[in-house]
Amino acid sequence: MEKKNSVDLSLKLDHAKLETERELKNKKSLEMEVSQLKLRLRSTNPDQAELSQLEHNRRSNLFTPDMHRLIEEARLARTRLAAESYENRTLKALLRKHGISDLNLSNYSSKNESEPSEIKIFNDHDEVDELRERLRLEKESNKRWEERYVQLQKQSVINKTKNARESIDIEAYDLLSTDSMEYKNKYQMAKIEIDDLKEQLKELRIEAKRKPVQKSNVLADTTNIENRTLASLDNKSKGENLRLKSELMSLKTKLNRLESGNTSRFEQEEEIIQLKNHLKTLELSNSSLQASKEIYKDRSEDYYAKLNQVENELHSSKILEAKLKEDISHLKSQANMYQSKYLESNSEILKLNEKIGKLEKNLIDREFEINKLNDIISDLKDKLQCSEDLRKSVKSVSYDYHENEIERLKKELVNSVNKESEMNGFIKSMNAQLETLRNKVNAEKSNSSQLNEEKNKLARSLKDCALKNEELCKHVEENINKAQSLTQQVNALKVTTADLTRERDELFAAKRDLEDKIRDINSQFEDNLMKAKENAHTVVLNQQLTSELNEARQELSEMRNKLSTYENNLIDVTGKLELKTKEYLKAVEDNKKLVKFNSKLESDISIMRQRYDAELKAQDDHWSKRVSELDEKLRVFRSSQLTENYKINELNGTIRELEAQNQNLEHSKKHLKDVIRHLEANVERLQISYENSNKREAEAQTRSLHLSNQLDKLRESLGVNI
Repeated sequence: MEKKNSVDLSLKLDHAKLETERELKNKKSLEMEVSQLKLRLRSTNPDQAELSQLEHNRRSNLFTPDMHRLIEEARLARTRLAAESYENRTLKALLRKHGISDLNLSNYSSKNESEPSEIKIFNDHDEVDELRERLRLEKESNKRWEERYVQLQKQSVINKTKNARESIDIEAYDLLSTDSMEYKNKYQMAKIEIDDLKEQLKELRIEAKRKPVQKSNVLADTTNIENRTLASLDNKSKGENLRLKSELMSLKTKLNRLESGNTSRFEQEEEIIQLKNHLKTLELSNSSLQASKEIYKDRSEDYYAKLNQVENELHSSKILEAKLKEDISHLKSQANMYQSKYLESNSEILKLNEKIGKLEKNLIDREFEINKLNDIISDLKDKLQCSEDLRKSVKSVSYDYHENEIERLKKELVNSVNKESEMNGFIKSMNAQLETLRNKVNAEKSNSSQLNEEKNKLARSLKDCALKNEELCKHVEENINKAQSLTQQVNALKVTTADLTRERDELFAAKRDLEDKIRDINSQFEDNLMKAKENAHTVVLNQQLTSELNEARQELSEMRNKLSTYENNLIDVTGKLELKTKEYLKAVEDNKKLVKFNSKLESDISIMRQRYDAELKAQDDHWSKRVSELDEKLRVFRSSQLTENYKINELNGTIRELEAQNQNLEHSKKHLKDVIRHLEANVERLQISYENSNKREAEAQTRSLHLSNQLDKLRESLGVNI
């Protein structure tokens, strides 16, 4: 089983390393893509880059300090709720183990489960209030379960003290069991105090995160407080451990005094065998505990490394997010500028269209007048023709009158021709003006089409930046969840390592006590051998006992060799750990170099951008006035859309967090079921071993009776011979 566990842990470690490497590669690829996009934006269209920067700044301003505070309170309430529910489940499992049925548990817990368990999420304030209410209910139920558990422990101790055994061995066993129960209660109370201190540390860290000023001082204060609390807890645990060891030693001395009454040689043999078996089991458990301690130590160090790596990734992702927000805000400003320019161009186009309409109306009026003049000219020509016909046909009319009439008609004809030429010139000038106006309209339309194309490009780039920003936000949330899970695993590993060290110390103390007992028994056995050498009939028995003693010594030497091998393995593991730490430090230095190189590239890019902005400042000012009006409507439309998307994303995030909490609760439930099965199997195994020990004791008693009978017979035969 130990090999299997070690193999599983190594596979998990490799998997975690692969995940971290993959995340680093993804991070580097994202940074390269972001830098390439920035270069493209700045090279192709600096206005678009400025719009993206403005959009980024606008999004960064969406989160107010109140929103941050509410989010932090909601996260703190969720962590407290998870911790309280975990402690509640452990207390329920312990109460079931001590004989309380599921019916009693349901009756006892029905008082606290009157309110619905589902959380309806309306907004951040409602969610925080509901989480606080659930946390309060969980704390009250936790206190009630703890009181119930303490009462049951007291009742079990009272029942055990009332049912006193007749034999001395059973009395000693009861004494040890009651003391062990008291020690368990004290250990659980100490564990609860440690959990409270951890909650206080978490609150202090959250308060330190809320204060943006003097972060370094706050971090130093929190680390000093954490170190002081950990040192105080360590001192308390050491003092409690020493006190428990002293009480255990006193109980063992009492047990030795009780066992010193059995001075017969056969009972000493049985005791030697039992002590050997006990020593073997203790050494096996010691070795397993040592191995598991090393495994948990490696796992905790790996988790610390992962936690630091995730924090670094989180910091870098926040920096990238800030940069993207600045780019988006800049693009927004450019979009506003282009929109204002587009609106101005549309207004100019409308004015030109009005002028063209007026000119067309004037042209139509002029054409109507020209048609009238043409009709008049045709009438005059008809009149002239008629007059000539009349002049030819009628000679009685005076010649002077007709000449005057002809002159008058000629003058009118000349005037009409002059008017027609003037009207033709005016029509030509109006046609020229119309052509120029049409050319202007076409130019404005082409400019408006270019503006529409640029607007579409900016919209596409804004969408791309928004998608990348959402991906980065998801990545940041995943890193936060990973960091929280890693911190929880590190805390669990700390608790398990402390338990393992305590059990190891107890096993070492028990081993030393057993070795002292074996030395005392060996001295007594050698004294008995010296006395038994005088009797010739007990030579065979002495040889058997000496052979068994030699075997026991060989087994002790083998066990010592195993301990030395375990110590050598420990030295090898520490050497490997140092190599890993060196590799980690090397990777950190490489990362610092890359960060410096990246900062240098960013400074060069900023210098080039300033030069390019200085060259195109005049064009930007001209187009910014026209696009600002157009982008105002776009901004109003998209702001409402962004607020709705933000609310939907927040709801999805809370749903994902609640689903993750449900999955964690199911995993912990499965783990507790496995632990209960393991404990039941251990209880059955202990019962079987207890029955076997009773059988062995009965066989030893029968054997001692048989040997005493044989010894009486030998004495009788010796008395008869004498």
